[in-house]
Amino acid sequence: MALLESLVGMLVLSIAVLGSLLLLAQGTRQQHVNNGRAQVIDQLRGQIASQGLDLCGSSPTLNVNTSRVTGTTVQCRSLGNVTVTLPGDSARAVAVPDDAARVIDVQVDSPLVGGSLSLGASH
Repeated sequence: MALLESLVGMLVLSIAVLGSLLLLAQGTRQQHVNNGRAQVIDQLRGQIASQGLDLCGSSPTLNVNTSRVTGTTVQCRSLGNVTVTLPGDSARAVAVPDDAARVIDVQVDSPLVGGSLSLGASH
């Protein structure tokens, strides 16, 4: 009887340990995906800051660790003519022409970022 009781106890303990290991593996996998997303977002921010609207319609080069990310597209939508009035200075308004007033939307489809990553005003 004692032997059977100890076997059942070991079975329960084994199931608990196996469940913990599966949770740990899933957390590690998700952390790897989150790190890839953070790297891609940082690179995109840098490229948008340096190239601006020149990225429109392109597929910028992005890397996660040493792997190249494929499936990146940048689309820009026009906002039309925009007039900006500065707070506290209603007499001073700046008109932004149609070709400069744009929203940049980025779509990244890669397993390195966990599938699909959408960035921009419409996402």
